[in-house]
Amino acid sequence: MNDLGFYIHGAHYTKDERIKGASIDSQIEFELETLFKRLDVDKDGVLSEEELFKAMNASSHNKYTVADIKEVMRMLDNDGNGKLDKDEFLEFMLGQVKLDIISAEDEMEDLRAKFKQYDLDGNGWLSPAEV
Repeated sequence: MNDLGFYIHGAHYTKDERIKGASIDSQIEFELETLFKRLDVDKDGVLSEEELFKAMNASSHNKYTVADIKEVMRMLDNDGNGKLDKDEFLEFMLGQVKLDIISAEDEMEDLRAKFKQYDLDGNGWLSPAEV
């Protein structure tokens, strides 16, 4: 903290820049690779629309249509072969994990700012008089 207040690391970066710069634990990457292998029911090294359809409908309370899955496939299938390979899957999923991390950090920073707003004496505690 300085005379101007608290410095928030990364506040001057856009969300996309923060996502690109976020690091992911190797355990998370391993778990996503394991998930890909589990979803690849026929073990051909790619996820078909059918495999993606079954996975998304099994893991969500939302029910996705075939059209929904085709749209997801169109967005994620970088090489245009109509299937998701492990790299395409991991690129998307790791991006989602990073986005979740950044969003959680943003929420925590908002909570800290609100707390500081009420912590009038700056001692890190909220007294009855401050609430």
